[in-house]
Amino acid sequence: MFADIHSHVLCGIDDGAKNLEETRELLTQLTLGGVTHLALTPHYYPYERSVVSFLEKRQAAYESLLTLPEAKPFTLTLGAEVYLTETLMNNSDLSPLCYKGTRYILTELEYTESFTAATRRRLLHLTEDHGLVPVLAHIDRYPFFRRNPRHLAWLESIGCLFQVNLSAFAGPFSQRRMIRLYDQGWLHFVGEDVHHTVMPPQKKNKVFSRLKQKRPDLLEKANERAVKCFFEA
Repeated sequence: MFADIHSHVLCGIDDGAKNLEETRELLTQLTLGGVTHLALTPHYYPYERSVVSFLEKRQAAYESLLTLPEAKPFTLTLGAEVYLTETLMNNSDLSPLCYKGTRYILTELEYTESFTAATRRRLLHLTEDHGLVPVLAHIDRYPFFRRNPRHLAWLESIGCLFQVNLSAFAGPFSQRRMIRLYDQGWLHFVGEDVHHTVMPPQKKNKVFSRLKQKRPDLLEKANERAVKCFFEA
């Protein structure tokens, strides 16, 4: 079992799958790679469209996906990868952007050089004013976390959870960093963040095999947590 909480396989809504045929191929490849639970989390950029408009487009893309026989093996849920900008703060209700039936919101931070005061303030707004639980997407990508992982301690203190991309485990150096994050309690979920290509099954199996040797419980705990948080709502 692999519970993937971050994907862009819905077609025609963001920079992921361009059409239904591409969605079909991605679903096939994800099945071959052992994915059983899949969260559909297209990008939401608040400066591009309203929440209502986004949700309407997401629902249409979801209904198209459900017509595909390749979707049947999956346990599916809906969410969004929400870009954390000042524009987002203008919304009085962000709960429709959460993983369906939950208070967890997949959150993409701005790609700045430092972990800014504005980002801290916006995350506090999500947790304190909206009562949401930010799940920070692909924390392996941000240079300020690599330079100073202690930022994650503050984020944890306000209730944030952390997702890393499966690709971060592919290289030996990056894998060591991810294992350190796990050992410190700062790795909660894994997602492939698939857009147009999926990690080949053979490569994925090697990644899984190395992880099982070094931290046998890492993926098991991440999968169990993901199913409990997002797929049993």
